[in-house]
Amino acid sequence: MRECARVTFYTNTYRPVVEPERFANHPDHAIFVGLNQAIRDGRIIPFIGEALFTIEAIRKVARAPYLARRRPGIKTVETTTTDETAHATISFGPDHAQHPGLSERETERLEAALQLGFRLLAQPRIGTPRPEPVRPDLHPDRFADDVDIAARQKKFVEVAQAIESRGVGFARAKVIGERARGGQAVTSPGLSCWITTATSMTMSARRSRRL
Repeated sequence: MRECARVTFYTNTYRPVVEPERFANHPDHAIFVGLNQAIRDGRIIPFIGEALFTIEAIRKVARAPYLARRRPGIKTVETTTTDETAHATISFGPDHAQHPGLSERETERLEAALQLGFRLLAQPRIGTPRPEPVRPDLHPDRFADDVDIAARQKKFVEVAQAIESRGVGFARAKVIGERARGGQAVTSPGLSCWITTATSMTMSARRSRRL
């Protein structure tokens, strides 16, 4: 049996690999063509994270207002038992109508990626709206089969924390945020950062939501 590699592509890599003809003048064009052919030959099984379409596909100028306005859908179901005991069930979930949707160009690129063999990696976040083309309830065949999605999410968190511990990745974003707020300067190995108690609590909450 021929061995194959399972590769997850990110925003700046999946696009030229899916459509190398659009990057003919790029210095790495030959690499893009080679990866595209490797996928066609079955030597690479390609994946892309759904966040590319749920968050990153929204234009940067519109992203912050969208995130600020986004609210989860809340449903409350009340029941009363025969002994006159009242019960209430409250559920939180995404309101997909809040998502602005994908541009025509982004939709075309997604369709091309799926036809090439790409599959989406679910990146569930409580209450996150999804555009129609990447909704698992409507298009389950577009998503990778996860034997244990909780284990994969745990691995994501471990990788993110390992990156942050080196003072890069999200750690850089934390520095920018703290400088904007103003805080007490603290020196950590390889990184000068601004830390407040409130921010530490916020970061802990964010990590918990990733699980």
